[in-house]
Amino acid sequence: MAAGLPVLVSDWNGYRQTVEDGVHGFRVRTWAPPDGAGGDLAAAYEAGTLSYDHYCWAAVSSTSLDLAKLCDRATDLVGNPDLRRKMGEAGRATARSQFDWSGIFAQYQALWGELNARRLASTENPEETAWLNSAPRSAASAIDPFRAFGHYATATVRSDTVASLAPGTDMASFTSINNDVLFIGARHRPELVVQVLAQLAQGPSTVAQCAKAAGLDIRRAIRLIAGLAKMGVLRLDLSSS
Repeated sequence: MAAGLPVLVSDWNGYRQTVEDGVHGFRVRTWAPPDGAGGDLAAAYEAGTLSYDHYCWAAVSSTSLDLAKLCDRATDLVGNPDLRRKMGEAGRATARSQFDWSGIFAQYQALWGELNARRLASTENPEETAWLNSAPRSAASAIDPFRAFGHYATATVRSDTVASLAPGTDMASFTSINNDVLFIGARHRPELVVQVLAQLAQGPSTVAQCAKAAGLDIRRAIRLIAGLAKMGVLRLDLSSS
């Protein structure tokens, strides 16, 4: 942005405060499981039966980007010089007005003041006390990754999220992706996937419907559906979450 270039980023966490979609560039929507879907990962990591790398990969392998939208936005930028120039100029102006060191330092001072006021008020304000008491009960060093990053994604995969097959998807294409070294730590059981694909072959279905078809509890079904979205095997309907 400071260089006067338009940006193309994922709709994820800090980018929302940095990049205004359609003004400085584009943010591409993302998907991730909801808070609570990774409790077993947190427990396994805390117990030492899951390494940190696999703990992180379990979260990453269930987090996906809307690839079709990414291609559309890249095409918009490549084909429209005026749009690139307009967004680049807007980004440069924002970088200078909001992210110059003098502005950043003033924001830090405001933050320190806010945190100090919260600390002083926490023992007297019931709402602040309740907020502090709502802190995660698991160890901070081994928290459920979908709780830690619960507010990052555009939408969460829920029981009522609608999934549909990506064009050309079948068990052969799934098996090829599932056996790739990239997914060695998050491979999905083919006997479960075949049931999900059979359900989706009948038409778009909710995660709950897929769970029933595969005989899975909803938490495991959410992780499975999110993982298949990561692989590009299926697509998720943003309007349903």
